[in-house]
This record gives sequence, C-alpha cells and structure tokens, in this order.
Amino acid sequence: MEKERIYSRWNLLLLAAGCTIGVGNIWRFPSLAVQYGGGVFLLVYFLFLVIIGIPIIAMEMAIGRASRKSISYAFQELDKEAQHGTIERYIAYAGNFLLLAIYIPVTGWSMYYFFQTILGTFSDNSLGITGLFQDLTSNVSVLFLLGIIVLALALFCCFIGVKEGVVRVIRILIVLLFLFLILLVADGLFQDKMGEALLLYLKPDWKKAMESGIFHLLEDAMNQALFTLGIGVGVMTMIGKHMTKKRTIFGEAVWIAAIDTLASFLTGVAVIGVCVAYGRKVTGGPELVFQTLPRIFHEMSHGRVWGGLLYLVLFCASASSTIVLLENITEMFMDQFHWDRKKACFVLFGFSIILIAITLICIVIFSVKISSTDGTTALIGVDSLLRRWIFPAGAVLVTMGCTMDGIWGFREFITEVNKGDGIKISGKVKKVMQIGIPTVIIFIVIIGWMNL
Repeated sequence: MEKERIYSRWNLLLLAAGCTIGVGNIWRFPSLAVQYGGGVFLLVYFLFLVIIGIPIIAMEMAIGRASRKSISYAFQELDKEAQHGTIERYIAYAGNFLLLAIYIPVTGWSMYYFFQTILGTFSDNSLGITGLFQDLTSNVSVLFLLGIIVLALALFCCFIGVKEGVVRVIRILIVLLFLFLILLVADGLFQDKMGEALLLYLKPDWKKAMESGIFHLLEDAMNQALFTLGIGVGVMTMIGKHMTKKRTIFGEAVWIAAIDTLASFLTGVAVIGVCVAYGRKVTGGPELVFQTLPRIFHEMSHGRVWGGLLYLVLFCASASSTIVLLENITEMFMDQFHWDRKKACFVLFGFSIILIAITLICIVIFSVKISSTDGTTALIGVDSLLRRWIFPAGAVLVTMGCTMDGIWGFREFITEVNKGDGIKISGKVKKVMQIGIPTVIIFIVIIGWMNL
C-alpha cells in the first residue's frame, strides 16, 4: 500500500472533509440548533467536539498511521499477539454499510431533485411537492436505477485508486460544496428577517433548551459530534493510514474538525435564514430538504437557481461521503483478505447490489417505507441506530485500544500522535482519555436509552 499513500497534506484534509461533511451537516445540524436554543446547542456541541471528537479523531488516525492498515487489520498489526481487533472490525463493517444505506439513496435523491428543480417541476400546491417525494421513494425501479448509478460511479473512483480516483474527485466535490454554500449564505444575508434568523441561530435561549430537555440536549449534541466526524467506524483510521509523519496527528485532527464545523455553521446560516424569511418551521431530516425547502424555492424569485444550488451542495456532501466510505471498505477488504484493489472493488460492488436488492424486496413485499411525511422512516431508523449504538461503541473501543497497555498502549499512542510539526499533546492526559472520555460517552448513551 506504500505506493498509494497520499503525500499532499491538503489532499488528505480534503479527503477527510469528504467523509465528515455529509447529510448530518445539512438536514440535522440546523434543526438541532433551533430546537435546543440556538447558541446553547452550539456551545454544548462545541464542547463535545473539543473534549471527545478531536481526541478520538487523533486516536483513530494514530492507529492508522502506526499500523499502515485499515481498521479491519490495524489492531492485529499493532498487537503482535493478535488478541484484539475483532469487535472493532465488525462494528466498522456494520457502521460503514449502514452509512452507505443512508448516503447512496440520498445522493440519488439529490440528483433527482436537482433536475426537477431546474426543470421547474414543483407545483405551487404543497401537496404536489409532498406527492413528488412520496412517489420517488415508493418507485422501486427509479430507486434501483439511482442506487446503481451512484454505486457504480463511486466504486469506479475507488477502482482507479485512492490517489488517481478518490482524491481527485473528492477534491473537486469539496471545493464545489463550499463554493455553493457560500453563494447560498450570501443570498441568505439579503433575505428579509435575516437579523431575526441569526438571533434564533446564535443567541443562547436557555429557557427553550430547558423546555426541550437538558438530557436530550446532551445526547443529541454528543451524537451529532460523533456522527458528523464519522468516529468509530474506521474512516479516520484509513485517513491516518495514508498520512505522512511530517505533521502531528492532533494538529491535523483540529483542522478536520474545524473544516467540518465551518460547513455545519454555514449550512445553518443558509437554511435557518431562508426558513425564517418565508415563515417555515426549521424541520430536520429528509422532510427539510425534500419537502420544506422545495416549497420555499417555489416562492422565491430565481428559486430554481437557489434550489439547484442547494441540491448540488447535498449531492457534493453525500457523494463525497459515499466515495470515502466505499474506499474505506475497499481498503478493509484489501488488508483483511489480502486482495488486490480490483478484486476488492468487484466483491464490494456485488455485495452492495445484493443489499440494494434486499432493501427493494423489503419495500415491495413487506411494505417497509424508506420515507414518509411524519419522520418515522427506515432511513431515520438507520440514522438512530448509528448515532445511539454504532458510533458510541466504536468510539469507546478505539479509546480503550489507545489507552490500555494490553491492547496497543498509551505510551505508543503518545509517541505516534506527536511525531512531526504541529500541535502536540501531553502524556498527562492519560487518565482523562482512558477514563474520562469513555465515562462521558457511556453515561450519555445510558441517558439516551432511558429517554427512548
């Protein structure tokens, strides 16, 4: 794998951004901010990002750089007795495939809605917009076609190689994503009631946060931090695998978190600004981007342009995440089974088609809805499974692997994470990382279970 290492620092950061910036930034972050008192949520989210998100990113990247393997074989490489890593591998596979179950359909939906927006298909009747979404998500042939197109294009990038295919495409998608986001924010600044929207977004409203529930706030803020950074499923291990030793890992982890947070913040300004201007509730999930916002774009002057930009942003975010996830699984196959890239891609393509077929069989035979107007969907169910179980479990296991001497070891972790130029961390944080971080995660997970 030495020949496939990414030597450009910025290419590596853009690859990491391609994974971390996804649908959670667009359809979840703004609604959570509004639900939990604007600035209150932003503050709590930022705290979780600093005390949990960035340290665990650094741990995952250190595992990857030290072993030069993906998460499927990293602990076996680091632990010479090969007694650890099996659970982490299974969680990583489950997390990656469940994330693909979200990103592949959403990428297809965003393509579909982009063309529908540009063609002016949306009627002025809100029921027509709702009906369009329901028709799309119940049309098996269209869903299958969109899924296969997205899967084939993404796997083609992986087939070419991480440097020549994945990195080149991700670099274009992320640059376009931020360009389109900036244009949407610039338009939002000229919307009516923009001042009211910014107050709703940024001003701390403790009363509203308390009404929504402090434990719900803690759970959703932590889960959002873990979800948006893709922690616990081995993606950051793959990033670290390709990282050189010129820069410290902790410094790069800070950059990755900062880029992702910037994308979330800009999305919040754009989405909340336009919703407040047109008197719409800031909803979350598919309802926001496929029902609420299309109605607004129909009412706006030049709505086709701004609607098209939004779906291009969504496409860039979901497509880049899809490509990085498929690349991660490809490298997991290569490391675990010692396959070459071509064989790994072909096996992954066949396995993914089987998963898509099973999903469509469930839709047709068992009437399992992947979307509806009330938010109780299979898509939301997968999202909840990832946030409440997969990401927290993966984060705790990674922390244990880097801080417990019986697995890899804290001394080895500190040595690896501090190699190179940049921000370094002290060995005095061992107890905080070994006990504090897992305790906080487990405590909040238990709170979440109690709130079910």
